[in-house]
Amino acid sequence: MLRGSLRVGRIAGTTVRIHWTAVVIAAFLGVVLVADLGVVVGAVGVLSFFVAILLHEVAHALVAKRFGIGTSSIDLWGLGGMARLDKEPATPRADGWIAAAGPLCNVALGGAAVGLAVLIDRLIATGDVVVSIAWFAAVNLALAGSTCFRAPRSTAGGSSGRCAGHVMARGTVPCAKRPTPGAFSVGGSRGWVCH
Repeated sequence: MLRGSLRVGRIAGTTVRIHWTAVVIAAFLGVVLVADLGVVVGAVGVLSFFVAILLHEVAHALVAKRFGIGTSSIDLWGLGGMARLDKEPATPRADGWIAAAGPLCNVALGGAAVGLAVLIDRLIATGDVVVSIAWFAAVNLALAGSTCFRAPRSTAGGSSGRCAGHVMARGTVPCAKRPTPGAFSVGGSRGWVCH
């Protein structure tokens, strides 16, 4: 548990907590969005940002549960979220599916939101609603794309960075057990790559 976290509820049997840094990011994001888009769209934008992160982490937890792995908590914090699995997946296939669940959830939500925004824009043409839905789409698609650049032991960043395609296609994973010279580096965090 991150110090300074507050328990806000349970989803699918998993405790959900929010860290004080998430509140700081929410305030900053809210100020920026309200200044550009107005109070209603700004508030919806902040809420959709954290809903996207929460759903991403819930997807990891639900797929982990499918593979017999519990999730002790989901923590939302300033740089995203974290699903704390009770143990390591037993197989590379389980590891790959658990890792892919979050980004796949965000791709599905983002794609659906894009379609809904286009449909509403063509049928109703109400700007604030379309902008709010488009923001939700953008957040989800950005979150799905950003998981490739996370720290090595985050659920999605580490595991999907460790060859989820190999895992799903073959059920085996010939990956490095430590960061390798060919690994990507973003913000000082090194990723994992396949040999």
